[in-house]
Amino acid sequence: MLMLCAVVSACGVPLGGKTASRLQGVIVDQQLNEISGLTASGRHANVFWVIDDGGNAAQLYAINRYGTRVATYTIDGVNKTDWEDIDQYTINGRHYLVIADTGDNGALRKTLQLHVIEEPAALSNSRLQPTRSIAFRFPDGPHDTEAMTVDIAYRQVLLITKKRKPPILFSVSLDPDAPKVQTAKRLGDVIGVPSASKADLKARPRLAPYDHQVTAASISPNGNTMAVLTYRYVLLYTRKGKEKWSRAVSRDPLVRVLPVIPQAEAMGYTADGKSVFVTGEFSVAPLYRIPVPQ
Repeated sequence: MLMLCAVVSACGVPLGGKTASRLQGVIVDQQLNEISGLTASGRHANVFWVIDDGGNAAQLYAINRYGTRVATYTIDGVNKTDWEDIDQYTINGRHYLVIADTGDNGALRKTLQLHVIEEPAALSNSRLQPTRSIAFRFPDGPHDTEAMTVDIAYRQVLLITKKRKPPILFSVSLDPDAPKVQTAKRLGDVIGVPSASKADLKARPRLAPYDHQVTAASISPNGNTMAVLTYRYVLLYTRKGKEKWSRAVSRDPLVRVLPVIPQAEAMGYTADGKSVFVTGEFSVAPLYRIPVPQ
């Protein structure tokens, strides 16, 4: 672990001058070399659910807070195209996971899917089936979308486009009236996503042009803040009272600079809401705990 800190130069990196990230663990499992989504378990303490990118089997993985895989679940009854994010929610005492099959690098997909799975009670290798799948399309044509989170207060799924400047926030009903293809609702632009400066472009010419691209999202357990991940930043949008997310993301966020994480694409809040865990689509992948205000 100390050697990895030296390689990425990121242990204890100041974030906004007030807090510091912590290298919580290292994911060395070669089966987890393309992690694209992460969320804390609603049922199991100190457990996180992760998924991997397109081109891999339709599987869900449980890892502990140090990045060690503790269980693998094969998801039956779905066609995996490009899984990009995962979130969890609890309703009526039951815990669910939502997997976003929304990746679209070529902007060619006419419909996308969200798979809702009841979170398993036991951490053991097994097979699962979705309780339902939600099909939807965007109202203005295809978007590559890697960021998804569940807003249980409004019974909706929020999605943020990856490549557009500024990104667009969309919503899809978590409980559609009929099993037909929904049309996502455009809620507005996501303001304040930093683009690379001239100094960044000079210092990191290969990576800096992608700093603004949105790769994950997560709403805090208390429902007040939405964390948005890019390849370079964690952006924190806080609601005022009960205002809608469309209003919250129209203001500049609190910006936290990430430690060096190769292809930072997976992020989720801890159960207590005091931190987010972040990792990347890479092997070996550092797993960071980043303190955030509640």
